[in-house]
Amino acid sequence: MSMTQLVLHIENKSVATSLKKVLATMDGVTISSAKDLSAYEKSKMEARSGKVNTYSSVDELFAKVGL
Repeated sequence: MSMTQLVLHIENKSVATSLKKVLATMDGVTISSAKDLSAYEKSKMEARSGKVNTYSSVDELFAKVGL
């Protein structure tokens, strides 16, 4: 079964509430909330996307962060 997914970014929370009520009345429409990622999940995503720093030694790391 093929499903179409629509993502909306709504600034006004009162509009979002009204829109959810209207959409909930439609057959075949489900509403799911975006979940916040944990720090661990965010770090895994960053690692997958290459946002990782590597250091040859602990001294190099401390020098980089100013310790």
